[in-house]
Amino acid sequence: MKFLLVLALLCLALEGYLWRPEAEPASNQSILSTIPAGATYRLPDGRTGKTPADIGAAGLREIHLEKFGYQSETVSKPTQPVELRLSPLGWVVFHAPLALMLLCLAGAYRLRSREPGEVRRVGPYRLFELVGRGATAEVYRAQDGQGRTVALKWLHEQSGGTQEFAARFRREAEICSRLHHPGIVRVFAWGEHEGRLWMSQEWIDGATLEQNPVGASAVQDLLLNLCEALQYAHASGVTHRDLKPSNILLRSNGKPVIADFGLARSAHYDTITKTETTLGTPTYMPPEQILGQGSDGRSDLYSLGCLIFWLWQKRLPFLGADAIKTLLAHLHDPVPELPSEPGGWAELVQQLLAKDREQRPASAQEVLTRLQSLAPLG
Repeated sequence: MKFLLVLALLCLALEGYLWRPEAEPASNQSILSTIPAGATYRLPDGRTGKTPADIGAAGLREIHLEKFGYQSETVSKPTQPVELRLSPLGWVVFHAPLALMLLCLAGAYRLRSREPGEVRRVGPYRLFELVGRGATAEVYRAQDGQGRTVALKWLHEQSGGTQEFAARFRREAEICSRLHHPGIVRVFAWGEHEGRLWMSQEWIDGATLEQNPVGASAVQDLLLNLCEALQYAHASGVTHRDLKPSNILLRSNGKPVIADFGLARSAHYDTITKTETTLGTPTYMPPEQILGQGSDGRSDLYSLGCLIFWLWQKRLPFLGADAIKTLLAHLHDPVPELPSEPGGWAELVQQLLAKDREQRPASAQEVLTRLQSLAPLG
């Protein structure tokens, strides 16, 4: 926007330099001086030239005048100053900088108007376009005082006023601020504005895994990176508890980043409410979380198993007609049959989706090691 404003000022200066009046009158009444300087004249006897010139005024009664950017004129007995009017081409040439200046100002205004209508700043951040809206919060592309682009998550007014959501939001900010891993979204700061909590996060310029599922040949690399991030979080005492494709962002190089730790459980924090044990996404929720039996790292591995099944088979392992039937399927239905090739994948998914967490792999590191020994899916 600053560039457009500077360009507009330069156009204004150029307009002042090129400006021409609509008419160019001469300064006195003599027949020769009535002809504007720089005009091409043509006399009845055929002589031509450019003014000013000694064209022999005696007996002169008619003269034809032409000048670039002006309308041509044929005048008789020019005892008054001759006025040449700008032609349409002259208006374009001499006033083009003015038109360009107006375009630059209009462009600058449009850039400024991209900001949300009534929202300009939240804390130290300048908001730009709304990039996402969830049940509890909105996410904006924003910029801090140093020009760094961030994702600013801002609780809805109705959510911010709820003690439970506010506590969960603060906990997410505190947990993520302690985690420093390329596979986990980074939190820079958080605070409150107009009674609503906000959090600034690392800006990931890419889609979610739900929006852009990777192909079979890229599944193994994606899972290896996810397991590294999960192992780091679990070793730090943090369980995500809501791992799913919409909470996995993809960088421009395809690397996954785990986001949205709103339901995360940390060894450093108490449970917010008893009802939280049933929160999560039904299609990816482990049995122990459904039953309110607490969560640990192996709960995230169950969700990872659902994720692998979805990426591999292009469908979910457990899906009922509604949320309740989906939860019941997690509790009671066997894992759908999987292809035997490539070898080892079906066995790994079967173990990750075990109803009893004791029968699942012990850690994300164990899953990572087993993935490294498998052939790619595609």
